[in-house]
Amino acid sequence: MEESQLKALDSEDDDDTFINLFIDEEIQGKNERYARNVQAITESALDHLVNEIRNEYYKNNYYANSPLRKYIRKLNDEMVKKNRNELINNKRNKTLANEKKTPIKKKRAEKNKKRLKNKRKKCNGKSTDKKEKPSA
Repeated sequence: MEESQLKALDSEDDDDTFINLFIDEEIQGKNERYARNVQAITESALDHLVNEIRNEYYKNNYYANSPLRKYIRKLNDEMVKKNRNELINNKRNKTLANEKKTPIKKKRAEKNKKRLKNKRKKCNGKSTDKKEKPSA
């Protein structure tokens, strides 16, 4: 192919020059794809940096009271609290949903009680469960 043909092919697909790293997803706008890639890269870079800091500062008796180590410990504690609070909130939401359902259960129980009372009234006090023995 000649240079002019290559330039023509390159100019046709200027919008699709950015590589889509997310397979089996709809084609998104150029800015959205760029933002997702930047987010993935920054998350992996931060994970790498935290691992490097832990490897350096979490050796035995190496600056046990260093501010960086304390800061990492506080961050970990905050993450644990945040996860715990999320779990508590989820449990609360579930209990609230169950409490909303309980009036329906109460209504059903009341209806069943009324049915039993009506059955007892129809029987005129005779028990239907036990068979009467003939007197000898």
